[in-house]
Amino acid sequence: MAEKKKTAIVSQLAAKYIESQRAPEFVISLVAGLAAVVVLILGFFVNRLIQGDWRTVNTPVAVVTILLSIYVLLALKIAKEWERAVVLRLGKFSRLKGPGMFFIVPLIEGIAQVVDMRIRATDFASESTLTKDTVPVNVDAICFWMVWDAKRRSWK
Repeated sequence: MAEKKKTAIVSQLAAKYIESQRAPEFVISLVAGLAAVVVLILGFFVNRLIQGDWRTVNTPVAVVTILLSIYVLLALKIAKEWERAVVLRLGKFSRLKGPGMFFIVPLIEGIAQVVDMRIRATDFASESTLTKDTVPVNVDAICFWMVWDAKRRSWK
């Protein structure tokens, strides 16, 4: 009977861990948007230097500027202080990026998972059991857990 309770507690803990480690949704950060706008503005100034006029557009400069701003928009990523981003290149583990700003190669690399490195607490529901002298007791439990090495976690 005790083994069934232990198995239930372990499976409950594993389910909560998997739920907390969802893959990140596609979100364009504010910093990436601002960087893309800066690239567009620089492209306008380069166009002005080449053409000598604000009204005429140099097509190659415009195309390169738009493609470069889209690249910056999709490639610039930010991980928070307590997060580690798992980067996959063509489906295989490439590297683990720590906190701060970093670039990925769009369409070739992707962030598979963001691992939270903070200490987590999982509480378990009250379990009723009997002591050796057959006294009924209710037991509550809290499990504190933390990821120590995000690279070794599941990407061997």
